[in-house]
Amino acid sequence: AWGFYAVFIVKFLNHYILKRMNELSMESGIFLIRIVLVVVSIDFIIHLLIALGINIRVYRDRVLEKYDNFKARWY
Repeated sequence: AWGFYAVFIVKFLNHYILKRMNELSMESGIFLIRIVLVVVSIDFIIHLLIALGINIRVYRDRVLEKYDNFKARWY
């Protein structure tokens, strides 16, 4: 299955992207690349946290509790 996937990427997508590359302006291409990099970064962080077994909700609850304690002390 991975062989068909690789052939699809090399034959079809690479040809399609090279054909469409001249149709976009430089600014549009940079904007599109930024969006792709943000999505990939978010996906990487989410999967890294899952792989390491880190639960963000626990840390969020601790931070909110500390903030509430701080706010109660000073306000």
